[in-house]
Amino acid sequence: MIGPRVLVALLLLAGGARNSLTAQSAVPQLLKADRDFAAAVASHGVDAWVAAFASDGIQIDESGVIQGSDAIRRLMTGALADPKVLLDWQPVSAVVSSSNDLGYTIGKWQVRIRARPDSVLSHGNYLTIWRKQADGSWKAAVDIGNPEK
Repeated sequence: MIGPRVLVALLLLAGGARNSLTAQSAVPQLLKADRDFAAAVASHGVDAWVAAFASDGIQIDESGVIQGSDAIRRLMTGALADPKVLLDWQPVSAVVSSSNDLGYTIGKWQVRIRARPDSVLSHGNYLTIWRKQADGSWKAAVDIGNPEK
C-alpha cells in the first residue's frame, strides 16, 4: 500500500509534468541517472545503493517504510552481500516535473546469478522518485519495488 506522502508526491509530479521543453530535455538525464545507479550497484554493491539516495531518502518494500541512509544500508546489506548474485534493473519510462527538480522512473528489476544471465531468481517492477540536488545530480527520494508473482 502506498502511504500518503508517496501519494502526494505522485500527484504533484503528475500535475506538474506538463509538456515543458526543460522537463522533456531532462528525461534522458534522469534515465541515465537510473541506469548509472544500476551499474554502480552491480560494481560496488550496498555502498553504491546508499550513495544514490538523498540523505532523507525512503525505501518502501514488503517490510515497510525505511527512511535514511543508515536504515537503507541495514535493509540492503544482506540483499547485496553475495557477489555471485546480481540485482539488476532497467528503467522503461521517466517523467520530469515542469519545475525540473522532481521526476520518476518506472522499470523492471531482476535478481539473477551473475555468471548465468538467464538464471532469474526473482523479478518485479519498481518506481523511483528522484529529486534534483543543488549540484544538478539526481538522488532517489523514494524507491518502491514489488515482486511479480
